[in-house]
Amino acid sequence: MAALYAVSGLPEDRLRAAADGLDDALRRQGFGGLRRFRGGAGIVGVTGPLEGEAAALVHAEPDGSATMVCAGTLFYRGHAGGAAMPRLLRDVLAGRVEESLLWGCFAVAVVAADRVIVFGDRTGTFHLYAAEGGRLVCSSFLALAEILPRRTVDATAAYDYVFHGAPHGGITPIAGIGLLGPATRTTTDRDGRQITEGRPCPIPDERRGETLDQSAERCLAVLDSRFEDVADGFRDRADTALSGGYDSRLIVGMLRRRGSTPALHVYGRADSDDVRVARAICSGERLALDHTDKARRKLPRDPAEMAAIVQRNLIAFDGWPCDGVFDGGGDLDTRLSRVRGGRVALNGGGGEVFRNFFYLPDRPLTPDEMRRVFWRQYDPEVGGELFDRRAYARDFARRIGDTFGVPPDLPLDRQRIDGLYPYFRCRWWMGRNTSLNARFGAGLTPFADPEVVAAALASPRRHRNFGRLQARIIQRADPALAAYESAYGHAFDRPPPLVRRVKEGLTLARPPWLRARGYGLRRLPAKLPPALDPARVAGVLGPTMAYVGRLFRMDRLRDPGQLNRALTLEVLYRHLDAEWA
Repeated sequence: MAALYAVSGLPEDRLRAAADGLDDALRRQGFGGLRRFRGGAGIVGVTGPLEGEAAALVHAEPDGSATMVCAGTLFYRGHAGGAAMPRLLRDVLAGRVEESLLWGCFAVAVVAADRVIVFGDRTGTFHLYAAEGGRLVCSSFLALAEILPRRTVDATAAYDYVFHGAPHGGITPIAGIGLLGPATRTTTDRDGRQITEGRPCPIPDERRGETLDQSAERCLAVLDSRFEDVADGFRDRADTALSGGYDSRLIVGMLRRRGSTPALHVYGRADSDDVRVARAICSGERLALDHTDKARRKLPRDPAEMAAIVQRNLIAFDGWPCDGVFDGGGDLDTRLSRVRGGRVALNGGGGEVFRNFFYLPDRPLTPDEMRRVFWRQYDPEVGGELFDRRAYARDFARRIGDTFGVPPDLPLDRQRIDGLYPYFRCRWWMGRNTSLNARFGAGLTPFADPEVVAAALASPRRHRNFGRLQARIIQRADPALAAYESAYGHAFDRPPPLVRRVKEGLTLARPPWLRARGYGLRRLPAKLPPALDPARVAGVLGPTMAYVGRLFRMDRLRDPGQLNRALTLEVLYRHLDAEWA
């Protein structure tokens, strides 16, 4: 929860000016309770969350030699939040952090007499933005952008955001602002020298001889250790979705297994599979359920009111949420409601690590083939005057390969292909969404934890096909929950039916070149959502798109999600008064 920053390795006047600027920017966003600490190598600052009255997380050594600040939700050696920080600070200073016992969605900064240390969770679910070679670091992209003397459009990141929901590979919509490497710890001394230590995430070998029950028990043991931390740290102050799929049901089952009853919610139309299944479960188990259909929220007719909602979304979501800022405000309001009263918002993102996420056969593929399999969900004809489709494709494939140090034309082994889901897809796309939730209060994506990922990836791939492994884990964690029907047409305590196995088997058999053509065969909606109605958009932005008009052919951009994100970029670049390179 909350926000933090660290400035280090700069001349004294620039150091103070940067800290003052970040303080002001975070206050304008609505963060309160800001505390600031000075050491010999720099300055760190931390706030409370946007929602509620929780204090900033701070721990200082009794002798005043070092202070640690934390934003997000932190667990270390079985302790949560402030209770975890004394031991973590001592271990950081001594260089003996036990990484397997450190997890959550968090960022930490330490300021001492001779150094500033910055790091986050290893899978990067909490994003830290950096400029000037890592000497300016902040959890808020907007705050960091606003203190820079110039803000220049990064066209590659803009295309990533619109096409894929978030920039991938550590870039952002503003050139010169990047993301700190998640699996690293950076130390800056008083002379400005930096040392970056690697904190690698494991990619285990596949245990081909393991039975389904053995895999389920081994994964369940790791999940038990994590959810014991959650239950002890928050008890009955957890909030999670319950839908028709695997991930949310596994979260609910793991919490109930630890004696914790979460607050439950479901989004969607009343007749949707998710709502139907969630209601059946809650009725049978006598659990309360909060149902919200965000699409039914009325939009204001007054352009000034709509513009105010868009601006509120822009600031609250730190410039560029994965779904865009053009809505009626329902997305923000529901996120805020989930963390009220000190609750932790749990998200099932990353749970597909227990399944065959990419639906690929058991053979190596190059990074460029992986791009065509999954990251080709866009029409290159919507690119504007600045878009070079071939150069963009080559660069994206390079960034995929960089995840594991493999050139785009050399094959990735099958374990690393599966590892692209948690360490590329989840790191950049889901991590952005999780980081935004962390601004409002406590939040977690427990399945994205490196130890959980390692347990899942070690399981034989044949168990992960058709959801078999995750269904067996749910069955062992909470047999009562497993017995309810799912949106897949069967209960999780039964084998997947033939019709599902045939359907998913055909997907497994499709070659990458054919998968790449799938997006072009999609049927786009004949009518745009009300929030994207051209007249309503024109009432907010006017007739001219000074930025995205160069980046995209807006007359061809009909995918609602991509259009929303393109319009979001226009709002963002105007807010920052961005320049062209």
